[in-house]
Formats: sequence, structure tokens, C-alpha cells
Amino acid sequence: MTRRARRPAVTVLLAAALVLVLAAVSAARAAFGTPQRLLSDVGSVTVAATGGTLWVASQPAAGGSTELRALDAATGAVTAGRTLGPVTTDSVLYALGWLWVTAVDSKGQSPQLLRLDPHSLATLSTTALATRHGYVSVASAGASIWVGDGGELDQVTAIGGQIVRRVPLPGAADIEVATGPGGQSLLVSEDNGSGLAHVQRRDPRTGALLAASARFLGAFHPFLGGTIANRLWLSEATGLQGYVQQLDAGTLRPTSATLPPLGTTNGVRASVDDGILWITQNGGRPSVNYCADPVTGRRRVTLPAPVDRGRVVAEDAARIYYVTESFPGALMSLRIPRRCR
Repeated sequence: MTRRARRPAVTVLLAAALVLVLAAVSAARAAFGTPQRLLSDVGSVTVAATGGTLWVASQPAAGGSTELRALDAATGAVTAGRTLGPVTTDSVLYALGWLWVTAVDSKGQSPQLLRLDPHSLATLSTTALATRHGYVSVASAGASIWVGDGGELDQVTAIGGQIVRRVPLPGAADIEVATGPGGQSLLVSEDNGSGLAHVQRRDPRTGALLAASARFLGAFHPFLGGTIANRLWLSEATGLQGYVQQLDAGTLRPTSATLPPLGTTNGVRASVDDGILWITQNGGRPSVNYCADPVTGRRRVTLPAPVDRGRVVAEDAARIYYVTESFPGALMSLRIPRRCR
């Protein structure tokens, strides 16, 4: 008798939960509006977005030469374009008035840093980097461009693109660099290639070490997601389950703000752009694809289903950009609703 009496109640609860999920998905779709297709036949892609312009370095899904394009973010119109050749691009960055692109040949060797005119995409300078170990990361800090290239940091002048300082990081196999709060510090995430990693704060003029975090144990170094209110968001892949954490950007110690357990795999990412925290996971679920309060991490709006099934590649003040799950993929954009702020 007891079991028979409970079944309808369980059915009602499941139905109610399904209604809530469908309502959340419907609300997300309505909040973000209709997706806009920007580019088709997208395989690998690296994107920078700011000031209403989208710079996209992409290869076709079948491989071939990498194309670099500047797009009007609102209309999708291509305003400039060029072929970079048979290279891969780890980083595209607009900073200090120029567009910076890393280019590595098809054999994974001879990394270069290109300084381009952001409007015409003409090459203004080419900087040969050190022998490639991992991927090449680029950030601006102070009045310089900093490059994380294998086991060292390269300081590059904004005018001329010359390397003026090389700072070795003994034991580092991969390095990611990012801009600290207000551009007044350089943030570095490095790992030794065997799961041991640290986040560092360095002087943007000399590269000198100012602070370091406790060690991270994972499959890779923590991915730096940006800062706000002297707080740094990062995501870490452990090999079994990824997580998102917030550090004090000065001391690099964990803050009291924590996210609830996400139950995610290693693909989860945290990024801060224009006062919004984005939690995303490629091919993930609504529970790990949403915009949030950048200080507390509190969820605000769930991303619509096409986004969480695809791959988020960038955000700016007005839009979020993602590649669809289809093959070949398409680069799409969605407007950011007010509820995300």
C-alpha cells in the first residue's frame, strides 16, 4: 500500500522538475534572442572581441590555410581579411592599439608573434619566439606585451615588437599569461608538465615575481579567466573532474566566495568580461553554462541549449560568441541580456 501511494507523488515531482527545466530553457532562449551566423565551415578558431570588432583566425574543418578576418560584431560583415598560411594560432589579442597574433608552422615549430594593423590586418612586425614547448599565450601588462612561450616569459615592446627581456621560469613546461587588475600586474599560470602548477603575480615592468599561490594538482595549469574587484577567477582540470575557483588577485589565496559543486568534467571554464562572469563547458549541460555575478559567482541566466551543446570562444560587452556542435561548425553570436548584468 505504501509503495503504491508514493508512485503518483514521485511522478508529480518528476513532472514538476521537468516543467521547471523546460521553463528555464525557454526563458534562456527568449533572453538571449535569435542566434546570428557569422562564419560557416569553421574548424579550429581563435577569437578576440572588443569595441564592436571581432577578429577571427580560423581554419576550415577539413584543414588548410588559416584565414584571419575582422568582422563588424553587430552585422557580421567582414571588414578586412587575409591568409596567414599553413599555421596554427594559439592567441589573438587586441592590446595597446595593435592586433597581436601567434603563428606556429604546421610542424609545431618556429613560433612567431605578429603585430598587425587592427583595421587592414597588414603585418607591421614579426617577432621570432623561443623554441616551442607548449602553446603560446599573449597578454598586455604595464606598457608591454608579455608572451608565455614554453619555459620563459618574453617582454615585447608595443612599438616595433622587439623582445627586450626574457624571464626564465625554471621547471615550467607550459605558461599562460593574463592581465592583472587595472593592467598593473602580470598574472602567470605555469605547470611542470606532470600535474604540478602555480599561479603567480609578477611585476609588469620587469617580470619579477611578486606573489605565488599554493600548488595546484591537476592535468594542466589553471586557466586564468580574468579579474574584477581584485578577484581572479580560474578553472582547473584535475584529470577526473574540473572545478572553478576564485583567488584574491593580490595574495593569490582562495577567497570566501565559492561556487556550489558543478559536477563537471575537465572542460569547464570561467571568464570575466565587461563585468559578467561566464561559466561554460564545451558540449556541457545547462547546469554548467550560464552568466553569473562576477564577485559572488551567483548564477543569473542559463545559456540557451545551442550554446551549451557547442563551444563558447569569446564574449564582449554586447555579445557572446560560440561555435556550433555540427561538423563543419559555424561561428555564431547571441546578444547578452540585461539580466546577465
